[in-house]
Amino acid sequence: MVTGKGAKDAADDASESAAHAGKQAGNAARQAGDSKTLETVGRWGFFFSGLLHVLIGLLALRIGFGGSGGNADQTGALAEIAGKPGGAAVLWVAVCAFFALGLWQVTEILFGARAAKDREKLKHRAKSLGQAIVYFALGSSALTFALGGSKDSGKQSSGVSAQLMQSTAGKGVLIVGGAIILGVGVYYVVKGLRQKHREQLKDTSSTLGRTVVWLGTIGYPAKGVALGVVGILFAFAAITADPKKAQGIDAAVKTLGSSPAGSVLLIIVGLGVIVFGLYLMGRTKTGKM
Repeated sequence: MVTGKGAKDAADDASESAAHAGKQAGNAARQAGDSKTLETVGRWGFFFSGLLHVLIGLLALRIGFGGSGGNADQTGALAEIAGKPGGAAVLWVAVCAFFALGLWQVTEILFGARAAKDREKLKHRAKSLGQAIVYFALGSSALTFALGGSKDSGKQSSGVSAQLMQSTAGKGVLIVGGAIILGVGVYYVVKGLRQKHREQLKDTSSTLGRTVVWLGTIGYPAKGVALGVVGILFAFAAITADPKKAQGIDAAVKTLGSSPAGSVLLIIVGLGVIVFGLYLMGRTKTGKM
């Protein structure tokens, strides 16, 4: 028969065991975050993200010069890679790199907030969460193409938008989402112009480091303009009940192209997005992890 004291001792032992197991799991996660292998593979996530931006910029330029550019977004860029000799192998490397970078961001959410103030810690974790979602989404998209599949992110966005437009609340969600994307675009513009991206770099004094700084100074505002147009289109899609306008970067590019002086704007934005891609590639070597 178990006495009251015996039951208490058993409960204490169970609690200590659970705490020990939790501590071991935490240590394992910290070690994963500090892993040189994870860091090395994760750095290649920056490279492939940069490669996608370069391809998106080239697709935008193709449209700007009057050609048929296909989808000027990440799925269009992945399709370009998949269609080249050896493209499948490149995509598999990209899958590993994107998921590694996403996993590294997860460790940042759990253990990377070293700021002294709680508000700064919350901001750091929120930023890491957003980046983790982005890189896992890129990894999933790359995996789809690596397995021989394909998808159209623009049509997916349009389909979701059409469903949301069936209700007033859904339209409100689209408008709020558009405002958030517009806000991120403005943030990118300000970040580039004020060179806040220097904080992401461990090397800003060497020739390569200074070059990467200036690539970011030009690239961030260009990416911000593209995101700003996306945000405006999402809100406008809700107001006009036209889900075709809510198709992400591809819709933004084609909207710019159809505006007065559209070809010139597309060429400028396309070049800017390419520069942003080169900045991300430069982070492979000079960025902090």
